[in-house]
Amino acid sequence: MKTEFTDTLFDYITHRMDEDACDSTKPEYASMKYPKLIPFMRFTTKRYHLDGFGSIMVMSTNAMGGLMKLLTVSFTPNEGLNVPFLLVDCMSMKKKKLAYVEYYDCTGKKLCFDELSSLAEKYTNVPDYAEKEAWYVKERMPASMIKGGEGVDSSTLLELAERSIDAYLELVGKAEKDEQNLKGLKAFQERMVTEGNPSSETMNKVLGEEGQVKFFRDYVMPLIP
Repeated sequence: MKTEFTDTLFDYITHRMDEDACDSTKPEYASMKYPKLIPFMRFTTKRYHLDGFGSIMVMSTNAMGGLMKLLTVSFTPNEGLNVPFLLVDCMSMKKKKLAYVEYYDCTGKKLCFDELSSLAEKYTNVPDYAEKEAWYVKERMPASMIKGGEGVDSSTLLELAERSIDAYLELVGKAEKDEQNLKGLKAFQERMVTEGNPSSETMNKVLGEEGQVKFFRDYVMPLIP
C-alpha cells in the first residue's frame, strides 16, 4: 500500500512521543473498524501523557482500501499551561491533499505567539482550502492554517505540519501554568461535544452517540491528566 504524507506524519509524531512521553493508549480504542463485518474504515490510535503538559492523541484512519487516509492529532493542555489547544487534521485522497493546523485559545487571555505567527507567514504561498462552515472556525487563533487542495505538494504540507508541532512543543516547554485555564478548556470541550467537532459524525457511526461522546471526552480531549 502506498505511503502517504499522513503515514509519515503519524510515524514522526509517535516516534517523538515514544521518546518523550508515557503511552496512555486505551485498548478499546487502539484499533477500531467500521462496519465490523466488511469494514471500509479502519482506525489506529495512540495516546500519550506528556508530563507538565497533558494529553496527546493520535488517530490514523485508512478508508476505502487506502484510497483515503486521514490523520488527527489533538494536543490537550490539561495541566493548565498558557498555551492553546492544538488540533492537527490531515487528509490524502488521490490528488487532494489537506493539512489543518488549528489553534484554540481556551485561556481567555488572548494568547499571541510570534513563533506561530511567523510560521503561518512562511506558508502564505500555500493555497488556503475553502472548508465547510462550522461554529469552531470562528474560534481559531489567527496563526491557524487551513491549507491544501487538488495538486498541492504533500511534502510541503508535511513540512508545515511537522514544523507547527515542533513550534508548539517548544512553547509548551516555556509556558507557565494557571489552573484557571482549565475552566475555559472544559467549556470548549463541552461545545465540541454538544455543538459538534470535526470527527463527531464519523465516530458516531463507529461508536454510537453515547460512545462517540465518551471517546471525545475521555480520550481525544480529556480534562484529567
